[in-house]
Amino acid sequence: MTVLIVEDNEIQLKTLQILIHKFNPEYKILATSSYVDSYQIFMDNSIQLFLLDVELDISDETRNGIELAKYIRSLEKYMFTPIIFITSIPEKIQIALHETHCFDYILKPYSEESLYKSLKLVTKSPNILENNFSFCDIHGIHIRIKENTILYCESNGHLVHIHTASSEYTTSDRSLDSFKEKLDSYFFRCHKKFIINMNFATQYDKTNRYVMIEKHSIPVGRAYKQSFEERYQNL
Repeated sequence: MTVLIVEDNEIQLKTLQILIHKFNPEYKILATSSYVDSYQIFMDNSIQLFLLDVELDISDETRNGIELAKYIRSLEKYMFTPIIFITSIPEKIQIALHETHCFDYILKPYSEESLYKSLKLVTKSPNILENNFSFCDIHGIHIRIKENTILYCESNGHLVHIHTASSEYTTSDRSLDSFKEKLDSYFFRCHKKFIINMNFATQYDKTNRYVMIEKHSIPVGRAYKQSFEERYQNL
């Protein structure tokens, strides 16, 4: 899980980094004390949890954690991403809950126990447990889709086309091999140019070596035939 902390108090920022790392050393922790710098961080990365200081820049009331959270919520990929607010002003919590649908809040001065209680709740959130797949399309736009909605991936030269039931995306930021490494075990490489979601495999023409993924006919390569048929029979 990638966590972004935005806290303008450098001591508290460092403390949060240490405590979260102690909670789970495998978390990737990104941190900044700057309201402005946080924009670039969450646009360039896929964040699964935000920890935002409500007050932030006291010299500019428009640059507070609530306003930052509103912008985060306006982005489709972060509409449901958990946000935990950190504040010393209890009166602002109701505003945060109402306007940003934050996941939880922690009152300063907080304890290790109160922080870990919130983090444990987040790990049980369906928005964390649900696998998402992220990539940049050929226009440089960051795309985040639910992994289980992918029907198949098709390689075409240096491009990879990602097909869902409703959309098609094209990317050049990684190879088909690297896609296979990132995707869940229900995806299968059936051809040198195709990876399919076996959950959508409805028919298999053994003679002509084609598998139906919904309405799409996908070839099964000769080198992949035996392993594919074994996998298909066990569905």
